Amino acid sequence: MELSDSVWRLVNLRCQVDASWTDSTTGTGLGFVLLELDKEVITGQRKCQQLKSPLHAEAESIYWAMKEISNRSLQQVSFESDCLQVVYIIQHVKPWPALDPERDQIGSICSSFDTFSLNFIHQSLNIRADTFAKVARSVEEDCSLVEVKFPLRSAHEAHVWNNMNLE
Repeated sequence: MELSDSVWRLVNLRCQVDASWTDSTTGTGLGFVLLELDKEVITGQRKCQQLKSPLHAEAESIYWAMKEISNRSLQQVSFESDCLQVVYIIQHVKPWPALDPERDQIGSICSSFDTFSLNFIHQSLNIRADTFAKVARSVEEDCSLVEVKFPLRSAHEAHVWNNMNLE
């Protein structure tokens, strides 16, 4: 079954991101989960060098997730973070000169998406990304793992097929 471009564009992709930062560790954990219709499609966890602050860590997690998603040629994604302050800063609602480099990075990668949004979600809705970030922070050495759990196009085809059979 071949999907037309117009049907394919209807896919609802959400990418939840989070970071795990403490001032007493030797690294920062980043995590993301790409969801299609609440099904995990791609997950990522990364341990990187200790960043300056929790806000820098949250911004880095957004940028890293955007880069990973963009590298897979997905162009219509809604990103979600439980850090309201970073969401406001990135949306240029709140000036924060210390985060200008991160905001510039995120702004430059936005052009690789046909549609882009960054929204705040409550921490209780971001448990999966939070867990990936905490697991990554607990690892001894810097590392990165991105796992495709369910091929995206197949997930969408299954959804369309199920809807066609219900009619």
